[in-house]
Amino acid sequence: MTADARYLAFKIKTSCPHCGNPLVVNGPMKSTLCTSCNTPVRLRPAMWSSMLGDAERSALKLSMGEGYASQIMTRGFTISVECVKANFVCTDCEQEWDLDAVATGTDGTFKCPHCGHESDTYPAPGWLTAVIPTASQVFFAERSVASKEGQIAADLNDASSKPIVFSCPQCAGSLKLTKESGRTVSCSFCDADVYLPDGLWAKLHPVKKAEHWCMRFAGDYHALKSALKARKRREKEQKKAEKKARNEQ
Repeated sequence: MTADARYLAFKIKTSCPHCGNPLVVNGPMKSTLCTSCNTPVRLRPAMWSSMLGDAERSALKLSMGEGYASQIMTRGFTISVECVKANFVCTDCEQEWDLDAVATGTDGTFKCPHCGHESDTYPAPGWLTAVIPTASQVFFAERSVASKEGQIAADLNDASSKPIVFSCPQCAGSLKLTKESGRTVSCSFCDADVYLPDGLWAKLHPVKKAEHWCMRFAGDYHALKSALKARKRREKEQKKAEKKARNEQ
């Protein structure tokens, strides 16, 4: 663990650009799923640079327990970001987690040193370190998984994946519904189009709560950012030289 490691807790909320309903972002991900309209929402790396970059650069100036709330307007989104420099405590025993004991690069669970309760951690993804080079390790956050269409969607509550049986209002036939079902489904008995009521839709797609998650930052932001820009410049020049060499052959 580097001596300059610093930890910031984030709580991020915005609105779905498709339906306008609240959308929580409980971890660094390139896309999340709106549980209101069941539509993936893309979160570009540049947006994350705006959401986390200012907080990271302010981290060394914050005292323990200090933080701030801000609203960021970027890429058509208005994003609410709460950031605080704080110690995380275990939800089971209410003792402080030893995050320094978790090696950078750990991908899996880690245990509370006091009661053994497990929580999730994973290294900052490459697309994030490309815009925030000091991002190091993620704690207590959701993960992203690939959907069948190749899109990225946040894991949903396990309860929402259980089938629900609903009676067709036209013929009383049984309709088996899952979280993959659309808002309007076709009855297999009478072929009527059935619009799912709000209560049932909410049962299939429970509203997620905004939760605090933690990012470990390490290293000098400006030095690493300069090194990253220099590397990208060298890579660009190398590709340009290779293309020129191929054209001259």
